[in-house]
Amino acid sequence: EAFIDQAIAETISLTGQDPGIIPMDIYTTCNQAVQKQADEICAGNVVDFSRDEFDIGFSVIESETGEIIAVGPGRRYHTDAVKIDNSTDRKQPGSSMKPLLAYCSTFDLLGWSTEHAVNDKAKDYFHTGSNLNNSDGKYDGLMTLKRALGVSKNCPAAAAMVELVNEKGYDYWIDFCRKLGYSEDVCENFVEQYSIGGADMYASPIQQASAYTIFSNKGNRVNAHTVRKVIRRSDNQEVEGNTEEYELISEEAAFMMSYLLENVVTGGYQNLNEWLISPNYTAYGKSGTS
Repeated sequence: EAFIDQAIAETISLTGQDPGIIPMDIYTTCNQAVQKQADEICAGNVVDFSRDEFDIGFSVIESETGEIIAVGPGRRYHTDAVKIDNSTDRKQPGSSMKPLLAYCSTFDLLGWSTEHAVNDKAKDYFHTGSNLNNSDGKYDGLMTLKRALGVSKNCPAAAAMVELVNEKGYDYWIDFCRKLGYSEDVCENFVEQYSIGGADMYASPIQQASAYTIFSNKGNRVNAHTVRKVIRRSDNQEVEGNTEEYELISEEAAFMMSYLLENVVTGGYQNLNEWLISPNYTAYGKSGTS
C-alpha cells in the first residue's frame, strides 16, 4: 500500500493530473518479491521486535538506476488510521552523515587517503561556546581516518567538514546537499553541524539510501523514483519518470569511501554494524543515532 501511495503521488507530480480521475497506465519500479519481503519484515515475521515501541522504516534502491524497488513504511502503516510512512518521514540521521559530508569529498578536494592522520581533540568546532563531545566521552588524539570512522568520532568529522567548507565555501555544500537528494529547506540551511547529523539536518530513509548510492555508483546519484513512465489513455501521451543524474565525487573517491564503509562493518569496532556481516556477500554500512 505504501509503495502504491508513493507511486500515485509521484505520478501526480510528474503529470499534474490525478490518476484517480484521469485514466492512465502507470509503470512502476516495484519488485514484487522484494516488496513482499519488506512487508514481512514490517509485520515482524523476519525480525523479532521485542517491544511495541520499536519501529522500522527503510527502502531498497537500485544504485545504478535510482529505482525504488521496495519500501518499508513501518510496523503500523497498514493498521493506523493516521498513516505515517516511515520510509518518507524525515528524522535526524546522526553519524550516518559522516561518510556523505565529512569524509567522501576529502579524497578529491583535500588529497586525503584512507590512512590519513586525523586529530581527535577537544575544540569548539562549531563556535557554540563549548567543545564538541564524542559519544564515548573521550578524546583519543591522532588516529587514522579509517579508525575515526570505524569508532564514529565526532571531532575528526567536524574538523574535516570545517576544512572542506573553508576550501569550497557554503554555496558549494548547499548545492552538494541538493545533489545528494535532500529537501530544499534542509539544503538552504546547511551548516557544518550537518556533518554529524546535527542542526537542521533531516532525512528520510529513502533520501538517505539514495544519497548512499553514490558509493556503489562510481560517485554518481540517479534521482530515486517509483515511476518509470506514465501513459495517458485518452491520447497515449507518455511521460517519463524523473531519472536525473548527478555527479558528486570521483569514481576513485567512491571506491575509497566504500573501502572505509566495509571496514566499519568488519573492523571489529563493536559498533553493532558487525551484525551486517554475512558469508554470502560483502556488507558496507554506517550507523547513526539521534
